[in-house]
Amino acid sequence: MATVRSANRVWLAGAAFAAVIASGTPAAAQTACTVTLRLTSAVTAASLQLDAAYTRPGIELVGSGPSVSCTNLAPALPTFSDQDGTSQGVLQAAFITPSGFSGPRDLVVCDVTTDHQPSPSDFAITVTDATDTGNNTISPLPTVVVKSFDCNGAFSTTTTSTSTTTSTTISDPTTTDCTLSFSLVDAVQVGSLQWSVDYAAAPGEFAGSAASVQCTNKVSSAFASLQDDEAHSRVNAAYISLSGFTGPRLLAECTFLADDVPQVSDFTIAVSDASSKQLQPITPVPSVVLSSIDCTSDTTTTTTTMPECGNGSIDADEECDDGPSNDNATPGGCRLDCTQDRLCGDGDGNGAVNVIDAQWVLKAAIRLVSPCPLTACDPTGDALVTVGDAQRVLFKSVGLIPNLVCALPITLHVDQTISLNSMAFDVNYGATGESFLNTDLAVDCTPLVGGATATFSNDCTTETLTIDVAVPGGFTGPVDLAKCRFRAVNAKPDSDHFSIDVLQSTGPTGNPVPPPALDLDY
Repeated sequence: MATVRSANRVWLAGAAFAAVIASGTPAAAQTACTVTLRLTSAVTAASLQLDAAYTRPGIELVGSGPSVSCTNLAPALPTFSDQDGTSQGVLQAAFITPSGFSGPRDLVVCDVTTDHQPSPSDFAITVTDATDTGNNTISPLPTVVVKSFDCNGAFSTTTTSTSTTTSTTISDPTTTDCTLSFSLVDAVQVGSLQWSVDYAAAPGEFAGSAASVQCTNKVSSAFASLQDDEAHSRVNAAYISLSGFTGPRLLAECTFLADDVPQVSDFTIAVSDASSKQLQPITPVPSVVLSSIDCTSDTTTTTTTMPECGNGSIDADEECDDGPSNDNATPGGCRLDCTQDRLCGDGDGNGAVNVIDAQWVLKAAIRLVSPCPLTACDPTGDALVTVGDAQRVLFKSVGLIPNLVCALPITLHVDQTISLNSMAFDVNYGATGESFLNTDLAVDCTPLVGGATATFSNDCTTETLTIDVAVPGGFTGPVDLAKCRFRAVNAKPDSDHFSIDVLQSTGPTGNPVPPPALDLDY
């Protein structure tokens, strides 16, 4: 990965992210400095999360929240957020990369102001999470310290707490036949992008394999993960950028070992997911093409429900058992088959949402790990695990998004032309093996008819959602009645797995009318 030096800052291509926005006016006699944090442990980390607490007002970070003025120095996707308190502030930093980065190394440099000569004791740094490239927790957790302050000579000395060690890893040489260049051709701004290259018809193969495929990310403001699925002759690529990047532009260059001169038509490129930096889906998805060729010469999961499940005691082969409280509707609860449900965003299933989970979801998106349950890894609610989901989990892990919901939106609607005043109906979902989100009157449903009074109740025992809608002035079909969120673990259920039974329906004068035709869709 190329290193570019500019204005005494180190920017690593594919991972740089800086937002320089000052929050308020510094107090009198404040001196502008920079502080550099360094990983001192000799470890290789795929994810790292830390808190750096500092005492206010003696030390102030420039900017606040996600606009804190910090520059990433690690070859990883970073997220920074400054939580300003009355007497204490906390800089939260998270780094994630499937390929890992090694210490000792500098991690981040931030702009600060201070009313005194700063020292490492001004910051209390706690590493809260760290995993290796195999998604295993690094134990003991690595150490991060204040390496140095630079105040441009304002004080007599520059504080340095650690020595600098530089290590370089050189990959094995590989014969190169062709360089393939892939480009985004549409004039759009992208926050996340997922695409694949099918090379089954091409005369050769990509150099390297799996996550070691020899591809170079050409988007300096984005973190990219590329993986060669040799069994299916497909390279999967995923890009995430907090600041966004704009096309048309070159995305990646890859080394292809050709038996004969390849043609553009030998490769099939498909874009499967794209979103803006504001997390909005881009429709239609932008196009990625093979822009130049330069040549120099099924995992199946089976769950067995034990007969004792539901007795309130955790028996053999059970992960949990809450007795009559078991249900498939409550995130993080005990499911009807006595398996432990996960919170939305909890990719690794440890009961918490942190930067490790963002790493896990990112790997699941490009099939580096086993499929991740939709109820834990699909906060976009589209029944797919994509880089857009990893982006949201990363934002949640450092508090930039307050809540995640992993559930599919289902719309229930009247299909025929009819005038109604009220109606009540049941939606039985027992054939799906899943449930609507939350139980009883807390079920996550929203009425869609203007001026409607509606009640919703999810009975997990009978696996039935009951909906009662009334509009004093009446309403006319066809019309959408309500939107409810449905929790699907592995795939979107077929609509014919739901059955709808109209309990009562009344016309504009309150008189009974024949039950209208109802349906649902995603």
